[in-house]
Amino acid sequence: MSEIQKKKPSVISDVRYACAVGATNTVVAIKGAVPIANCSPGCQLKTTAMLTFENGFQGSIAAGGGNMPSSNATENDVVFGGIKTLDNLIKSTLKIYDGDLFVVLTGCTGELIGDNVPDLVGKYQKAGYPIVYANTAGFKGNNIFGHETVVDAIIDQYVGNYEGEKKKGLVNLWFEVPYYNQNWRG
Repeated sequence: MSEIQKKKPSVISDVRYACAVGATNTVVAIKGAVPIANCSPGCQLKTTAMLTFENGFQGSIAAGGGNMPSSNATENDVVFGGIKTLDNLIKSTLKIYDGDLFVVLTGCTGELIGDNVPDLVGKYQKAGYPIVYANTAGFKGNNIFGHETVVDAIIDQYVGNYEGEKKKGLVNLWFEVPYYNQNWRG
């Protein structure tokens, strides 16, 4: 049997996959969260459009879809590094968007050229900004992998350090990948 035939899906559902940077839908589903895409032009737009059309055209809110900040990495970023472009994007996004949490999602370009996103985001975290990063390059997996990566990043880099007020009896329930199912909103 070939490798392809041996692998079985871990989810029984209609196929609605995109690359891992499609995890922007996870970020958009969190009230007050702003995704920041660090990828080449078209990557985020194509991923968002693909997921939107295949999932009942649920549209987007706030900083999602066509309103999403993106570095739009170009040839110059590939040759000389794109960290400065991303740094400028983060600065601009923090000024323009009134967000409670900012999530930098890396695309293939930044990860292939080796941009040091953890250090850059760490600089903003140390300055007190509510920002995390998730390595969601498309070659690492699909949007379900990206969803898991984003949730882990938020828990590890943001919630893990939370020392504020906790509401007794409040429980957050996470069911399926946001916007993955055309009936996700109910």
